[in-house]
Amino acid sequence: MKNAAKRLLQSPLIWKLTRPFRRTGCVALTYHRIGSQGERFTHIPAVAFRAQMQWLKENCDVVDPAALRDRIENPPSAPRPSVVVTFDDGYRDYYEQAYPILEELGIPAINFLPTRFIDEGAPFWWDMLDTAVAMTARREAAIPALGSMMAIEDRAAKQAYSRLWKDELKQLPAPDRSPLLDSALEALGMRRDSVPLQRQVMTWDEVRTVSPLTTIGGHTHNHTLMPFLSPSELDDEVTRCRDRIETETGRRPRFFAYPSGAHSPAAIQSVARGGYEVAFTTRPGFNQRTKVEWLALNRIHAPVALRDLVALLTGWTEGQH
Repeated sequence: MKNAAKRLLQSPLIWKLTRPFRRTGCVALTYHRIGSQGERFTHIPAVAFRAQMQWLKENCDVVDPAALRDRIENPPSAPRPSVVVTFDDGYRDYYEQAYPILEELGIPAINFLPTRFIDEGAPFWWDMLDTAVAMTARREAAIPALGSMMAIEDRAAKQAYSRLWKDELKQLPAPDRSPLLDSALEALGMRRDSVPLQRQVMTWDEVRTVSPLTTIGGHTHNHTLMPFLSPSELDDEVTRCRDRIETETGRRPRFFAYPSGAHSPAAIQSVARGGYEVAFTTRPGFNQRTKVEWLALNRIHAPVALRDLVALLTGWTEGQH
């Protein structure tokens, strides 16, 4: 859809007129970072996030996670789309930037925590890599998968370089990833202790502070891609995460999100054994009662522009079917 048509959808009259033609079902929106101008990491600006939440409040039914199963199984006849707001990774800007907006507007959300990072305050490996790539003085660097050097002279080249390393790193379990991450940093002329990263995730005190409107969900302990783990490793990731959340919040988590959306039959079985009732992938689409998979629900990555979000909620744009 063209941008002009998307902007038209934002008007109350056009939005109302599209009601008979919109796709039905419950939409789960995924957010990660909410930031401010000048921030290095990819994020949705706080002003754009506020505009999105205000529009959802005025034009949609934002579902409390506690009522999600009932909403999908018994969708209302009202014309307003059902939407659940989710966040991955427990970034600290949820506490600093997103939650004050959610609290002001009375919008509930789920935040999925990789608990080791909340425990230790350690940076995510991908944040460390992106920071090192942005800071390096080198104009080319090695890529093991290619067996050659790659130019990294501009922003686009640096982003491509980061993606190649991430494709290698994300397939490894957490203990096996460290040597390769060190190699990536060495290729950039850097070490872990030379990458200046302050704490990126919430503390447990901050997690408890946002609890009035935030449902805390599991996201494994080490944020490891689950299809690459053995059955015993899967169970350890799922139960350690569950138990840390229950210990720190006093509530056993009911919701789970697979890191990077990567799941498998074995991962789903492990999540079920861990007592989770609902789990999310990153497979785009609406969640409809006729074909719902409670341990493999769809989620849509929220775009930056409000017009794109509104178009997504009609179900007319690509990737939603």
